[in-house]
Amino acid sequence: MTDEQIYARFLRVFHGVYTTPTTPLTHALKCAAAALTAPEDSVITGRSAATLRGVDLAGFGDPVEVIGRIPT
Repeated sequence: MTDEQIYARFLRVFHGVYTTPTTPLTHALKCAAAALTAPEDSVITGRSAATLRGVDLAGFGDPVEVIGRIPT
């Protein structure tokens, strides 16, 4: 698919990660997208982790909180 076809049919969740227009945009979805792109040993923390555990502390517009090493 070309970039134009992707942008016409899908919504960007995170850099390189897209979803369908009918998928609810939640913080949990954004966390899953971040996990796909973060280094393997990264950990989702803080309000993001609480949201994944069922405590509604973050919305789709909030940043995903992640701890991990910076690749060298």
